[in-house]
Amino acid sequence: MISGLYTAASGLIARMEALDATTNNLANANTTGYKAHKPSFESYLKAEQQTPVGAMPMIREAQNTGTRLSSTALDMRAGGVQQTGNPLDVALEGDGFLVVQTPAGVRYTKNGSLSLDSNNRLVTKQGYPVLGEGGPIVLDGTRIEINPAGAISVDGSQVGSLQVVEFKDDLLKEGENLFMAARDTVAEPSPKTRVKQGYIETSNVNVVKEMIALVEEGRAAETYQKVIQAMGDVLGKAVNEVGKV
Repeated sequence: MISGLYTAASGLIARMEALDATTNNLANANTTGYKAHKPSFESYLKAEQQTPVGAMPMIREAQNTGTRLSSTALDMRAGGVQQTGNPLDVALEGDGFLVVQTPAGVRYTKNGSLSLDSNNRLVTKQGYPVLGEGGPIVLDGTRIEINPAGAISVDGSQVGSLQVVEFKDDLLKEGENLFMAARDTVAEPSPKTRVKQGYIETSNVNVVKEMIALVEEGRAAETYQKVIQAMGDVLGKAVNEVGKV
């Protein structure tokens, strides 16, 4: 009986965490360059095989049939491309990322919705400078052109180039649509990525699929809640009534 409670509780926790990932995807369906999270599950039995002895004692003592959310992997597939007409906007067609300088250090983004700050530096929506091959990019002029290789010209003269990089290993996602490189992960130039001026990459969230997942995960969580309640009622009767016999 107790093992059944653990199984239902673990399933409920996993579904609630998956619901959080799905609602976050839906909330960012219109966020430029956003990459969706894909929840995946595993049994505690599988996780236990890689867990030191002494961990999860209550689960080990019960029947080990619980479920947990093993990860929420990033779906790095490209989103659509949308024309904006803003010469500062760029869409990256390929595996490349823009490099930006934040107060926490260098970060990477697919969000190419850019502008100029009061110092004519090319910056993200959050005001973080976009880095070129020689540091922050300053654009002082009227006619700005960015070619597919990322080279930037102002009024006919080349003034710099976007730093576009890619990674062999997975990145760690932070807030504000930024990514951080894991330790020992090296950024490499991305020569195959093409820069498209006047466009942005839209979110890769499939709203229909996410809505279906939201309903399915909500129903699964509700089912687990009902199981927990029913088993709680049975245990209550076992404690309060069977003991009197």
